[in-house]
Amino acid sequence: MLSLIGCRLYIIGGWLGQGPFAADDMHILDLKDFKWLNHEFTGDLPGPCNMHTADNYEDKIYVFRGGDGRDYLNDLLELNTSTLHWRSVQDVSGLKPPPRANHSSSIIKSNLYIFGGWDGSKRLNDLYVFSLKSFIWSEVDVVGESPAARAGMELCNVNNKLFLFGGSGPHAFCFNDLYAFDPKTNTWEHCNNFRDYDKNTSPGARAGHSMTLVDYRLYIIGGSYGQEYRKDVYILDSDPCPQMSKEELDKMKPKSVQDKMLGGLH
Repeated sequence: MLSLIGCRLYIIGGWLGQGPFAADDMHILDLKDFKWLNHEFTGDLPGPCNMHTADNYEDKIYVFRGGDGRDYLNDLLELNTSTLHWRSVQDVSGLKPPPRANHSSSIIKSNLYIFGGWDGSKRLNDLYVFSLKSFIWSEVDVVGESPAARAGMELCNVNNKLFLFGGSGPHAFCFNDLYAFDPKTNTWEHCNNFRDYDKNTSPGARAGHSMTLVDYRLYIIGGSYGQEYRKDVYILDSDPCPQMSKEELDKMKPKSVQDKMLGGLH
């Protein structure tokens, strides 16, 4: 799992595919010089982890561990990137998410959100939030319908809303739907109002992809559907210019410009 703080990229654990399956190593890449840094972590290291998530808040990275190659977990760990010291976040209260892996997470302001995943027997579509200031867990009481239960989806903070894309459902079925969660109203919105989103230019169904926000654009890269691995890249404009008719554009022009245009017609 990747996390970016400043000009350093932190790589934590991952899926090995053989042997112990879950990796327990961690690496730091300096993006200025493109050099791997020598480092030594201290404290309560996470140990093996895969299908986990990592999110940064200020100078810290929070890892919701998910799985260790054998069991489903729900422990939360904190890495102080200034000191490279790990600690297990145990001094918490409230309702903690049940164990799961292949979930998704994102941070809005000082709140860490955990959505869905796989608990070993079923896919989930619940939403939990952890206050990084008060260290309190709570389950979000969603108003209205939530996205279908899934795992392997991506969650991203776009203008203080959670954008969710893709994931896998029952019987290896995958989604290519897009949702937005508004923490002010605790509601999910099915986003089908983006230009060309429902046309052939929209991404195909997938899970295990990546989704990254750069400025106001979401980059959706790769993923898989069953045995088919995707190598495509899609860009979603989260703040598109409104489509307007010529008449509407003319109305927006300053009166002086309209007068000059009309004067030129005489």
